[in-house]
Amino acid sequence: MRRSTPVAGWAATGWLAAALAPLVPGVAYAQAPRSIGEVGDPQRTFALTASRGVEATGRVTLRQIWSPFGVSVGPDGHVEQDLVLTVDGLRPVGQDSVYVAWLSTPDLSRVEPLGVLGPAGTLEGRLTDWSKLMVVVTAEASRPPSGARWSGAIVLNGRTRSALMAPLWGHSIFRRIKS
Repeated sequence: MRRSTPVAGWAATGWLAAALAPLVPGVAYAQAPRSIGEVGDPQRTFALTASRGVEATGRVTLRQIWSPFGVSVGPDGHVEQDLVLTVDGLRPVGQDSVYVAWLSTPDLSRVEPLGVLGPAGTLEGRLTDWSKLMVVVTAEASRPPSGARWSGAIVLNGRTRSALMAPLWGHSIFRRIKS
């Protein structure tokens, strides 16, 4: 005969203590909670590769938005996350020209402008419903209209780890040999 052990105990009440600590004056965390997607986390950061003749470097960091439920979702149920784009070493562009960051699916079926890089070479944005994505930085003659694709030269590009994976169904080992 198997005895059931009570679930209540130190492990089960740990979440309750953590949840009530901010409400009780004088109680502080022993250690600050670690956020998911911190800078330097290799699973959430990817490098941007420079085009030929460009001496710039770039990095994209995806950060999970805090939520009491573990994952932040929008009103439509899609996962939300913050994107921080940092670029160093870009040459200044002309008076009317700008560097624009774009989001795209790996197959380029969906392309959306993320925004214009600031003077320090940084850009922050919020992503909704993007799991496999590619970031492209282009030198544009002017600010892009909404929904347009890039027309300028590609300066930097990079992909998330999930976008680097390819489905195996197209691999040669799964093709039929014609006899």
